Amino acid sequence: MDVNDILKDVAGIKGIAAVALVSGEGFVVDSVVNDGYSVDLDFLGGVVSSATQTGQGIIDVLGRGKLAHIMLEFDEGPLLMSSIDAFTLVSALDSAQNLGRVRFQLKKHLTQLSSALKA
Repeated sequence: MDVNDILKDVAGIKGIAAVALVSGEGFVVDSVVNDGYSVDLDFLGGVVSSATQTGQGIIDVLGRGKLAHIMLEFDEGPLLMSSIDAFTLVSALDSAQNLGRVRFQLKKHLTQLSSALKA
């Protein structure tokens, strides 16, 4: 299974509006955007890279290990950023009500993405 196939599976999780895989440098490697959702992926990539670097910096200061997830909550639904090696999986949700289910279902996909990125 390649990265795009896995992203399609992730985008199919109930509650996810869009998903993107972003490199540590801020480049969008691949993405899937469901109908009815719009996002500037180039801008998103840069912002996500900055956010994850900042998050890891905070964790380093606190001595808390490695960054796993960052969540930003907005009126129109949360944005979940999940670290995968040197990449970040960004999942835009349509509602905070779906956050628990999405996080649970993402675990399997994060492992699959890590393996696909190493292949």
